[in-house]
Amino acid sequence: MKETFPAQTDGNISSLVAVTDRLGKRESRIEPVNRSLLPGIFLRELESAVLIRAGRDDTILNSNLRSRLVQFWFGGDRTIHYEVWIHGRTAQMELGLHFEAAQSRNRKLYQRFERELLSIHAALGSSIWLEGWERGWSRIYETQPLWPLDSARVATIADRMAEIIAMFQPILDA
Repeated sequence: MKETFPAQTDGNISSLVAVTDRLGKRESRIEPVNRSLLPGIFLRELESAVLIRAGRDDTILNSNLRSRLVQFWFGGDRTIHYEVWIHGRTAQMELGLHFEAAQSRNRKLYQRFERELLSIHAALGSSIWLEGWERGWSRIYETQPLWPLDSARVATIADRMAEIIAMFQPILDA
């Protein structure tokens, strides 16, 4: 006989499982259940997973975790950064590259990515959007449904960010 009770460990919802075998021996153990993580814990796990998947041998991938987003960038200039942003109001998650430098630099990067948009769509799919944004900023990104925020989704989003970084970084470096 197996009985299951909810338990929480490290922000991840788990189940405390009590099992009684044929001989009446009772054993209890914690079994993870792939249920929702709190947004901050989801982003912390995602930050670690992206750093592992998208790091390069020639330069350090930096990161900054904030309440509802995590940013990644190579080198010392964080005004051009990759970002995963949880939009709770619209129940979406944004994955992309933000140009938040001076307007002239942002415009040049926008034009560079605009020239490459067909090859980007061929590699990553047509869900990628390039747009000018507030304050002269620009971004190239996709949105995905926010839910679920679970361990399996951490891996899926980290893999997608690694694909995005692998495609966009050579264009940035050109």
